Amino acid sequence: MRDEVVSGYGGSGLDPDGGGSASGDSPPRGAGRPVEILGPHLRIAGLLELGKFHRVTDIVNSSNGNGLLRLSEAKVLLRDGEPSSLDAGDLWVSPSEMSVVAELETSRTVRPEDGSVVSKTRAALAIVTPGHTLTGYVYTPPGATMEVFLSSPEPAFLPMTSIRVRSLIDRHIEAEYPFALLNRRHIIAASPVKEASRPLSVSLFERLRY
Repeated sequence: MRDEVVSGYGGSGLDPDGGGSASGDSPPRGAGRPVEILGPHLRIAGLLELGKFHRVTDIVNSSNGNGLLRLSEAKVLLRDGEPSSLDAGDLWVSPSEMSVVAELETSRTVRPEDGSVVSKTRAALAIVTPGHTLTGYVYTPPGATMEVFLSSPEPAFLPMTSIRVRSLIDRHIEAEYPFALLNRRHIIAASPVKEASRPLSVSLFERLRY
């Protein structure tokens, strides 16, 4: 699949800049949003408390990778995503340890009535992080090259859609999410692919890293 220009929020119907909806049906300010967080050494689920923000993207990127984010009703998951016996209740998580923050509930986007949308180029990427390989779509601004887009320090967490993730420890463990945020600091390698269908193989990871 070649890169394509999408108007506003892309063919997925999700806002590539923020997840969920860009219209009036966004969650109320301060509401908790169900998320799953993956990192090299953790997999947890819970309600991410948004505080003064409306979207998961806003609060995660407001931290710029620093400070702690609060999860309520947090549960530590096993490596395969099944619930463990540990219910953490309230949990504070360091963004620097998070590779992927996936929203578990997303709403369809309604195009703004005033037509104020931004055309972006949708591109499929295969990415290696310290604990996972993944594929998904990113959305680049007009005129931006992939090199410049990936090298930019901001935002700290990249919005992606149609993500498939595979564990590097156990390649049989996979997960799919319609929308997630990827920690730029955890990108070891990235490559354009024809379509965002399946994560990189472990053998390719080994060639890229070693």
